[in-house]
Amino acid sequence: MTEPLNKVYVGVDVASAKLDLATSNNVTLSDLPPQVPNQPIAIKRWLRTLPPAVHLVCESTGPYHLALLRAC
Repeated sequence: MTEPLNKVYVGVDVASAKLDLATSNNVTLSDLPPQVPNQPIAIKRWLRTLPPAVHLVCESTGPYHLALLRAC
């Protein structure tokens, strides 16, 4: 079974200082920055800019993913 084309996935590569972002299926989100500081305020501000249909995908990287997890 294939995924519907209207879903957009944002991959988040988690590091201690920053989150590197990429979209799936060659979809571009006009306001998607290439990076977001890995700080709760910056993450919350960035999440508010995303459309509701976006799905975030990240890996558990020690404790560094927790700020993103808590902000969601």
